[in-house]
Amino acid sequence: MNEYRHLEIKFKNKIKEHFNKAIPNFLNELSVVKLSNTEEDTKFSFDLIFEMNVKLSVRIRENKYKLWNDLTIRSKNKGYKTELHKIIDGKGQFYFYAYMTEDENNLEKIYICDVKTIRNLYKKNTYNKERYNGDGTALIGFNFKDIEEESKKNNYLYYKSRKNK
Repeated sequence: MNEYRHLEIKFKNKIKEHFNKAIPNFLNELSVVKLSNTEEDTKFSFDLIFEMNVKLSVRIRENKYKLWNDLTIRSKNKGYKTELHKIIDGKGQFYFYAYMTEDENNLEKIYICDVKTIRNLYKKNTYNKERYNGDGTALIGFNFKDIEEESKKNNYLYYKSRKNK
């Protein structure tokens, strides 16, 4: 399975770096703060426990696709549930989306959004026309401008790298 996930593995530290930049504004939504128990307080010297359980979907595209300027998700597949269907069914929490640089050694145009934004836009039919591939699969694209507007309207997490052009 790792051969299919080589980009997530290759850019794991970059993904972490950008997600850490995105989190501060949404810490309350993402975390649970609870009082430590007596043992944790007396033996380990901490009073509060800050817990985060974040589920991040990742899509990294080749540089040539950045001209589309949209978040593209597979909408049809041969016999399997697509990423879109999983999101619509309530799976996922956040989506990390980026393009590789031309030399494929770094990332650019980096976005992170709450998948609730994608669900909302899909329900409103606010996405680009489905594009079919020659292999029986298809994709739909959500414009980043629409994602940003929907995120702000609902106070959902939305992040884009300052380097985005």
